[in-house]
Amino acid sequence: MKKLIGIIILILILSVVVVGCGGGHKSETTVSQQTAEDTVVATVPQIVRGRVVEDTVIGHWTIKSLKDSNDVIVGRHDWAVRDSSVFLTLLYDRNIVYSDKEIRTKDLVGNEGEYMMQWGGEVFWSSDSAIYLSFGCVLPDTDDGWNMLYQILPDGTS
Repeated sequence: MKKLIGIIILILILSVVVVGCGGGHKSETTVSQQTAEDTVVATVPQIVRGRVVEDTVIGHWTIKSLKDSNDVIVGRHDWAVRDSSVFLTLLYDRNIVYSDKEIRTKDLVGNEGEYMMQWGGEVFWSSDSAIYLSFGCVLPDTDDGWNMLYQILPDGTS
């Protein structure tokens, strides 16, 4: 009797595993519904890296930004870290303003190696005529730094 109960339990477990792994052969049809913004952005070659900071649409703006480390070493000999960059794809009224543009610490504070990008790429404010992204540049191993606003106009001027 114990063997029979064990066999029944084993069969139930295997049945659940087989159905859960696709053994149920469900027939599903999915209709792909892409917006015009998705289609435009999908045509831009994307390199996936780092972590997503923003992926949103605000008014006329479509923003996709990723943050990842770069090749610049910041800090002292006993405590050094890699600096970061933000890779920005930006559209205005479905027109590409930037495609995977790299924004580095030198673009914000003028040089590299002294300050490091603590955070960056978040939308601070937007309007029909400009978008402002927030970046934080700090001295390594301190809280000494600044919140920088990076203005971008629809023609790509920053």
